[in-house]
Amino acid sequence: MRYSKISESLYIKGRIGWKGLKKKEYLQEGSYRIINGSNIVDNKIDWSNCGYISKERYDESEEIKLKEGDILITKDGTIGKVAMVNKLDKPSTVASGLFILRNINLKKWDTLYLFYYLQSFKFKEFIYSRTSGSVIPHLYQRDFEELMIPELSLKQQKQISQKIHSIQQKIDLNNKINTNLEKISTEFFLNWLSNTHNDKKKSLDSIANYKNGLAMQKFRPVNIKESLPVVKIRELNQGHTDSNSDLCRKDIDESVQINTGDIIFSWSGTLLLDLWAGNEAGLNQHLFKVTSNDYPSWFIYEWTKYYLQEFQLIAKSKATTMGHIKRSNLKESFAIIPDDDELTKLNNLLGPIFDNKIKIRKQNLILRQIKKQLLAKLLN
Repeated sequence: MRYSKISESLYIKGRIGWKGLKKKEYLQEGSYRIINGSNIVDNKIDWSNCGYISKERYDESEEIKLKEGDILITKDGTIGKVAMVNKLDKPSTVASGLFILRNINLKKWDTLYLFYYLQSFKFKEFIYSRTSGSVIPHLYQRDFEELMIPELSLKQQKQISQKIHSIQQKIDLNNKINTNLEKISTEFFLNWLSNTHNDKKKSLDSIANYKNGLAMQKFRPVNIKESLPVVKIRELNQGHTDSNSDLCRKDIDESVQINTGDIIFSWSGTLLLDLWAGNEAGLNQHLFKVTSNDYPSWFIYEWTKYYLQEFQLIAKSKATTMGHIKRSNLKESFAIIPDDDELTKLNNLLGPIFDNKIKIRKQNLILRQIKKQLLAKLLN
């Protein structure tokens, strides 16, 4: 198989600096939307969390103004996170931690093929070879001069990229279905809450067990074969672990091991509530595994979600420390307890929706594994 230098067909550009502009100085609105490495989650751009800069601060040429089809890749921090710009509804640019890769030879390369190649294990190996041993790992523009990619016909590239893309589209569709199921279940729950006449109440910490994870740096594995990936905020955000995830010993207590469908609540830093969508893993500190021996999972999930916004405000008010809530906040938050008949009716309605959400997440887990295998086979 022939190989070509990817740099010969790509426009590669990164921003040098912002003349002192720091992330905390980003605007809520402005002339240009600015994308950071933290805005790239699971090979997509999280547009909802972007900052803005004014036209006055955007004093560079059009060359780093994003275009549809551009591929973004992080060059420091968590190196090698990749996303594609599929559509733009307002002018956007990148921060200094990102490269813009633009296909300038459309007759030779399929952009989707390049995008998926940059997600492959081969590219991860390339990044490791360029950054391993560095005190402060960093990917440089000159590194791409050494990156070789299999040179297939344009037809072959499109066949490969479409096979992988069809799986990704199914994953995206499943995510949309789960988002709708999430909204429907909460609507049903809130409707019951506004119409119930039951006044029996219990605190959140009495209807559920909120088990904090461990400081996993103290539980490093001796043998990689006897290890588990560690779930932190990053993994919770993207829904699965990856090659950049830390590892912990496999013999940690079962109470801090998690699996697909477990309820995870981040109580410090970025407060989040979600159903774990990845494989078996170890839970890091600052994350709760939420379980109950007395109530169905959907019930403790919806009640925790009910108070999430209030918890987020409590965490935000702690300006001098990393925002968090305390166990006393759980004790002071009360859930209305339905009677047996109400609980049976709610369980028949909301139980299947909750189970379906977990089923879809398990399906996506399998699809991601198939996608990974296809990437390895087709791009090797």
